Amino acid sequence: MIYFDLDNTLIDYNSSERKAIEFIFKEKYGLVLNNNQTDYWSKISRKYFDYYLSKQITFEEQGKNRFIKMLSYCGYVENEKIAMELFEEYQKQLENSWILFDDVVDMLHSLEGYRLGIISNGKSIQQRAKLSCTNIEKYQSANVLCIIFPHMNILFQKKQDLQNLPLIFFMRRSNSQARKLIQLYMLVII
Repeated sequence: MIYFDLDNTLIDYNSSERKAIEFIFKEKYGLVLNNNQTDYWSKISRKYFDYYLSKQITFEEQGKNRFIKMLSYCGYVENEKIAMELFEEYQKQLENSWILFDDVVDMLHSLEGYRLGIISNGKSIQQRAKLSCTNIEKYQSANVLCIIFPHMNILFQKKQDLQNLPLIFFMRRSNSQARKLIQLYMLVII
């Protein structure tokens, strides 16, 4: 069985995220974000998404909090209602921005005949939408198995189900929490 992480392994999430946040601020405020601002967005996105993964806040709260911080950083008044509206719009724009890395389709074609799967700590509905929007889901008919874990700690609860399977797991990003877990239970090829 060969498993892939989805974000920043198959899907270029960093580029998608950057396009979406740049679109939001240009469309709503006429502001072209500079590198410091987009880097700040990435930093606070990781911070608040980690709070969500550790169940300290809800998915909606992490999104709202990211926009409250970003509005302030860009010199705008912090407003929870506007922040939530921006997050909802951002989610839609992010979906329009999902792109695969250049080598993904050829790689998936080269693995026809193997059992393939996805392991992800993202929200199931969003991760499935990514598979659909990027046409990766069409590989399901070619024996692609999708295993989506909504939170990384659920993977800890499910490890017994996985530890007796021969696994190879591919991931590009440096997610230390995921890396530590995978190194304990799977062969990791990076």
